[in-house]
Amino acid sequence: MFVEETTKIAIIDDNKHFCQLVEDHLSKNSKFTVAGKAHDGKEALNLINTIKPDILLLDLIMPHLDGLEVMKELQDFEHFFDMKIILLTAFGKESVTREAGNLGADYVVMKPFELERLTYRLEQLINPNPELNSFDIIEFKNDDSIGSNKESNENLDLDILITEIFHKLGVPSHIKGYLYLKTAVELVVDEVELLGAITKKLYPKIAESFNSKSSRVERAIRHAIDLTWEQGNKQMLDKFFSNVITSSRGKPTNSQFVAKVADIVRIEAKKRL
Repeated sequence: MFVEETTKIAIIDDNKHFCQLVEDHLSKNSKFTVAGKAHDGKEALNLINTIKPDILLLDLIMPHLDGLEVMKELQDFEHFFDMKIILLTAFGKESVTREAGNLGADYVVMKPFELERLTYRLEQLINPNPELNSFDIIEFKNDDSIGSNKESNENLDLDILITEIFHKLGVPSHIKGYLYLKTAVELVVDEVELLGAITKKLYPKIAESFNSKSSRVERAIRHAIDLTWEQGNKQMLDKFFSNVITSSRGKPTNSQFVAKVADIVRIEAKKRL
């Protein structure tokens, strides 16, 4: 009995909800099999070396190694040239697009996007159309068709917004505090009351998600904010935080930082409705 081979896909993105959303969608298509998922750059390299996917869906901004750094490391993999790569990003900078192409990306896909359009692009990678360029930018527009319901769409947009803001502020993405801080903002956007119980409720919620301890979460977030103040975008930091800093150290407290970014996210979200 003949069994048709499916295309193995690896999904690399630090947003676990997004990964599951894409996997659920692709599971409905017999041409594709999601062979594995990873949520940071180092984990991605181990996964890719193990499962040797046919197509790699790779996010640009991730902890430890970003998407471009992962592609640089992949140059030494034996099966690198047999693998197709779609880089996912919320930032359409020409320099990033050019570097991604030079490193072997077949497409750069702008977030947010429609899952049906992603499927279409994946099918083009399996059966190339000679009339199309081998590398171009596809800007997918988001609508209610992504995922199974509107709530999934809104959750995905929230993650993208926070990532964009962190990138503008210069929050370092390679440290554990980045993920804790990102999760804190997501939780506060959804439940602002958590700011009034940051030690008793917010940190424990984050700790539970990452199988950690509240004290470690607090320290890691503090470290991320301190590094942002030392190495981040000074102009953007001054713009957004000049009126909220009450600490004698000249930096916002953990709660002040989370509260301000959550406010920025809400305002930006309303603009995009």
